[in-house]
Amino acid sequence: MDLYADTMHQAIVEIAEAPTHLDALAGLRGLAAVTRATTDTTVLRARADGASWEEIGAQLGISKQAAQQRYGGLRPMDAYR
Repeated sequence: MDLYADTMHQAIVEIAEAPTHLDALAGLRGLAAVTRATTDTTVLRARADGASWEEIGAQLGISKQAAQQRYGGLRPMDAYR
């Protein structure tokens, strides 16, 4: 998770120091991509550790059905798209 944390931290600093709001929006897009990849990877790892869709959904603030629909078809390499 260190790589993700470092990447997120760098993106947040860039957003905070952006000279314009449009530049900040571009930084937010990058942060969103890192957040998606981190979430995908973490869901895959949680499933590998035996977490149920109900548990994962609860942590994400969505139903177990929504969690399974969104993440159920992920394969390990999908997290890096």
